[in-house]
Amino acid sequence: SETNLTDFTNRVKTADKILDEESQKWGSIVDTLQGKPRENQPMFTQTPAIMLLLGAKQKRVFADPRLFDGMFPGNERKGQHSHEQMTADVLKQLPKAIADPIAVFESQTGNYCFMLELKDAKGKNVISYIEFNAKQSHSDVNIVRTAFGKNNPSWFNAQYKEHLLYINQQKKRRWNATAGANSLWGKTSNVSFEKKILTEQDLVKLKNEYPNI
Repeated sequence: SETNLTDFTNRVKTADKILDEESQKWGSIVDTLQGKPRENQPMFTQTPAIMLLLGAKQKRVFADPRLFDGMFPGNERKGQHSHEQMTADVLKQLPKAIADPIAVFESQTGNYCFMLELKDAKGKNVISYIEFNAKQSHSDVNIVRTAFGKNNPSWFNAQYKEHLLYINQQKKRRWNATAGANSLWGKTSNVSFEKKILTEQDLVKLKNEYPNI
């Protein structure tokens, strides 16, 4: 049947090809927006492996309308920043950056803070807050709540030392080579000492077990 053929085609696609397709679809959404959307916008049809590694369910991933405040300044909620450096060109790079972050920190709000290699229009590293297993129209989804550039050495170091959940060691070394005062250094002491700090090796292992995620 047509459904079985589609399922088979999806299974044989590589994860990279799926991510390329997801990223292209997301880019088309960003390009066609004429104003800040009122509803969540689809970013991934399936949850990236890094999010599964951290405990997210395999659900669709959506983007909160707040993510587009930088594209449409003046439409942000009262008390929130517009983050005008988060231009359309920057936003279009988010899916691939989220799928392979430098680090992920535990947020005090219960969300997950992704530290990305992606830069905003002013050259600041982008961080993105993502809510796992959220409710949307009576369904479980994952939601990218916001993303913006940040350049605060003490904040990065505090997150690294106290709230680290995942670190890509290779990306960390590249970051430290150019970050100066923003370098991630010192001993990490996770919020819970019982938690294992995950690395890119754990991510690779998961991808090898499930090659289509």
